[in-house]
Amino acid sequence: MNNLISYWVKILLFCVLSIMFGSVLFAQQEEKVNKDKRNKVLEDDGEEEYELWPGDVDRNGIVSGVDLLYIGIGLGETGPAREVKHQNIDWYGRKLKKEKLWKKKFKDGTDYAFADTWGDGQIGTEDFEALEGRFDWTYGQSHPNEFTEGSPGVDPPIFLTTNEVITHNGQAIEFQIHLGDADLPVKKFYGITFKIKYNTSLVRPGSPSTSIAENSWLDPPGFQHRRSNIKGLSLDNSSLGRTQLAVTRLNKKQVSGAGSIGTYIVIVENVDFFDPSGIDIHSIILGIEDVKLIDKQFNEIPVDASIAVIGPNENDVMDGRQQSLKNNLPEIEVYPNPSSEFLVVEHPSNKIQELELIDQNGQTIKRVRGIHGSSFRLDLNGVSGGAYWLRLHTPKGIQLKSILIEKSR
Repeated sequence: MNNLISYWVKILLFCVLSIMFGSVLFAQQEEKVNKDKRNKVLEDDGEEEYELWPGDVDRNGIVSGVDLLYIGIGLGETGPAREVKHQNIDWYGRKLKKEKLWKKKFKDGTDYAFADTWGDGQIGTEDFEALEGRFDWTYGQSHPNEFTEGSPGVDPPIFLTTNEVITHNGQAIEFQIHLGDADLPVKKFYGITFKIKYNTSLVRPGSPSTSIAENSWLDPPGFQHRRSNIKGLSLDNSSLGRTQLAVTRLNKKQVSGAGSIGTYIVIVENVDFFDPSGIDIHSIILGIEDVKLIDKQFNEIPVDASIAVIGPNENDVMDGRQQSLKNNLPEIEVYPNPSSEFLVVEHPSNKIQELELIDQNGQTIKRVRGIHGSSFRLDLNGVSGGAYWLRLHTPKGIQLKSILIEKSR
């Protein structure tokens, strides 16, 4: 009897291990198939074919501002047209036969045929239409783009500024979008894409909007009645708290410069102006992320992206250029970062008057006033793990530092 039980236990164990091993093999095979779909994709009667979704030029499964940069680079190029029935920008995957590839490739190896979103055999400004309203659309297994982060004081900055403070809920706040400055201008601009991140609890859904400034340094003024040499698209995703913006030049000529390139407007709501505890006053934090700046050869130029803060009074306003850079203030030292129990904040050459720990929704979690010293230890007891901002008030201005709090489960 015992031998019979032992036999069936072994059989059961063998079946379980076979299922587990088979699942691993299946997952590996599925991953390989998904990877192949980006390159060789489909085979039909022995003939290689490729899958094309109009708008996803780089074929990573996501429509984004990066795709606009490809079209901007490829303008004016020509090649084989698609089959007539597929010469449209309807959102579905169509098969592209190998002989329909243009044999012209972007710097990363992407064939120019994928930038011809209409499929008529030429890349023109009408091909931007496949991107309109489609940022963040996905299909299949998507692979987000990679972005290069710049360094403060080394690479051209991108930042937001405003002269306004929040006075009431329902107020529209306008920010200027700046790219480059007098010290670090952009030397070879052809296109850029980036996202502005905001705290969804304090920004009215659907309210964020962007516009590219006419005759900005991205498109220097020339002859009267001239045609614009830039194309810009933007789309807000209120569920993610992101506004995506992309701009490219159209004439194969890059430009250099620095300064405002457009505006960004949000309508605020749910801001607490008079909280009895003095702790729960909100500030809106806007961060710039996923920046890709390119020249006309599609070389990526690192950019220093920063944040902007705006609250109910003038002390709660800090523009996207770090105040430490604008006012020549030395950088705050915060350690350990990441931390779990405490933070040590040091500002050797300046007195610290006040500290605020702010979460990603702009809510002040901790506030310490009346410090009047060059260093302080901030206890993190009761603070949940996550990403935060540490706002430091000094007699010379306000500085902001990103920190990460890690809590064991």
